[in-house]
Amino acid sequence: MTGYFYMVLHADESAELLANLDAKTDEFPSQEDLSGAAMALLRLQDTYALSTDHLAAGNVQGISDSMSMSGTTCNIQLLLARVGMIDTCSRWVQLFNGLF
Repeated sequence: MTGYFYMVLHADESAELLANLDAKTDEFPSQEDLSGAAMALLRLQDTYALSTDHLAAGNVQGISDSMSMSGTTCNIQLLLARVGMIDTCSRWVQLFNGLF
C-alpha cells in the first residue's frame, strides 16, 4: 500500500516530469543522426586501421576514455550488416559475443 500512496501523492510531479521529457524529445538525436555517427566511426576505423577491440573499449591509438561500447548499448553490427560490410560486422559481433 505504501507504494500506492506515494504514487498518488506524487502524481503531479510525475505528470510534470513526463511533460518535460516529452518536450525535450525533439532535442534527442534521431535514428538518422545515430546511424550517421556510427558510419563516421566506422570510416575512422577503416581509414586508420583501428582495432575493433580497442575502439569498443574506448582506446583510440593509445588515448583512452572511460566510455566503452557493449552489444547492448551499440547496434553498430546491425548497421554494418545493413550496408553490406560483412567482414567488419563479423569482427564486431565476435567482440560483443566475447563480452557476454
